[in-house]
Amino acid sequence: DRAQHYPYRQVSDSVEFYRVRAKLRAEAKSNPNEIVNAFRQNLAQGKYRNLEAEHYGYALALMRVGDFAGARNEAALLVREHPDTPVYHLLRGDIEMKAGQFDKALSFYAEAEKRFPRSELVARSYAAALLKTGHPKQAMEMVKKALDKNPDDPFLQKMLATAAGDAGELFEAHRALATYYYHSGNPGAAIQQLQIAKRYTGGSYYLQAGLDARIKEIQQELGEDKKDKK
Repeated sequence: DRAQHYPYRQVSDSVEFYRVRAKLRAEAKSNPNEIVNAFRQNLAQGKYRNLEAEHYGYALALMRVGDFAGARNEAALLVREHPDTPVYHLLRGDIEMKAGQFDKALSFYAEAEKRFPRSELVARSYAAALLKTGHPKQAMEMVKKALDKNPDDPFLQKMLATAAGDAGELFEAHRALATYYYHSGNPGAAIQQLQIAKRYTGGSYYLQAGLDARIKEIQQELGEDKKDKK
């Protein structure tokens, strides 16, 4: 009843909303060249709801068909006109990764990370690029930075496990994989990974005790779940 007395107020869609729509259109299961032409015509004829998002979608579509020069021009335009939007800085790195220019891509990601040091999106994207280009230790640092803001994210935990494994940090790899399994709803597999991690503690009592405590916690949770089901 009270809600009916509030005045009607229309809320305009955000740039993020239009950006997602543009991304979906750029990646649709249609002829990629026809998608590029559709974006080009929309921009030429002013047929768009959000100009910024339309340029973003156009850049993605160009990148998809391998027109990296065109995609770079669109990305440069977006960064120039919207310098405080992290996704456009990352777009430059994405284009170079797709073009196989890995050193240039990493420089763009590093530049974005320096400009947006608190962005989880930037840290996550930079970590993925580092991992793909054979820099696992640096990738670990970036993933841990993202995990500071979202420690229970299974995707990040799995990425950390992969990076740690590639870097030869097997204790870290299995512990992260255990966290991944736990937050993915597989506590049994989490316990198995923690047991494996115990082999790589280097005899550290502190690390062994921490793993044993975590195993006990999960086992207690499993026991309580079984009681609840009964």
